[in-house]
Amino acid sequence: MSRREPSANDVVRVGRVSAVYPERHTVTVDFPDRGDGLITKELPVHAALSRKNHFYAMPDEGEHVICAFYGNGLSEGAVLGAIYDDRNAPPIPDRDVYSILFEDKTRLMVDRKNHIVEIKDSFGSFIRFADGDIHIKSAKNVYIN
Repeated sequence: MSRREPSANDVVRVGRVSAVYPERHTVTVDFPDRGDGLITKELPVHAALSRKNHFYAMPDEGEHVICAFYGNGLSEGAVLGAIYDDRNAPPIPDRDVYSILFEDKTRLMVDRKNHIVEIKDSFGSFIRFADGDIHIKSAKNVYIN
């Protein structure tokens, strides 16, 4: 009897985050396309940096994620990251813009082509670095110490 080699469907899957465990930087994932209600064990979530420098971000429940498994089923693997789809398009379709846009409309943005850095809060206040100038707009007061 020959052992079947794992197919791409066994190794890489798109699923939906079902629970988040920030203290361990893990999540569980379900795969609605399977129709069997299977939920993975806790899977580690990819981090861009995790030793001398740290980058921390966790997906929310319901986030679509791409997972890689070791080829022996869905018990051991990792979440490689979140993905956009037809119902959830990228917020800024520009290869030169790096942006983090939060649910409350707070945004951190770097435009490497136009040399702009901007931090904007949910109230409309912002700090913008552009052309050697620093622009500050406040929805209320500005305090400088």
